[in-house]
Amino acid sequence: MTWLHFPGLSATINSILVNVDLRLREPFNYEGQFQAPHDHELVHLIEDVPESFAVQLFDYIAILLKTLANLLSCGDPQFRLLYTENLVLNFRTPTTVVRGLEAPRAEQRRVNVDPDEADDLLDTMQATLKSNAKAFQAFAASQCDLLSPLIQIGSLEFATKGAVWAHGHNMILAQNDFQWLQY
Repeated sequence: MTWLHFPGLSATINSILVNVDLRLREPFNYEGQFQAPHDHELVHLIEDVPESFAVQLFDYIAILLKTLANLLSCGDPQFRLLYTENLVLNFRTPTTVVRGLEAPRAEQRRVNVDPDEADDLLDTMQATLKSNAKAFQAFAASQCDLLSPLIQIGSLEFATKGAVWAHGHNMILAQNDFQWLQY
């Protein structure tokens, strides 16, 4: 990948929206065979364990922001800050594959799961995400000069189907972990 430095390119991102789609009972390719995951694997993914989706989600966001910071800093020795004004993590209604169709996998339809099942899954995912966000350590704002580049998120919002249910402010990426700024 190559990147050209444009003097007018801003190191401020107005907004990033990450839609989280939970696809239930979707077959995956394992050693040439399509297999549906077991229910215990879903529970393991959405509950608060070291391998939960929330940990993986924040890891992917960190990779995205670090990549953007690296691209923006290329050719600009003055680059020190990547600031994202608003990051929204939006859970969409869990879906499943319509059963009984003989269509190829790429042409299968997805439908929303039963509303009660969806509510239970979304509640569990919300609890996992809250638990992970609360576990972020505090980082002294006076130490921000030591980070280069400084990667900061002004506002982090958690939403389900577009409705915000929690938010936090002033988060940074220090080393490899997100941390809340402490003033």
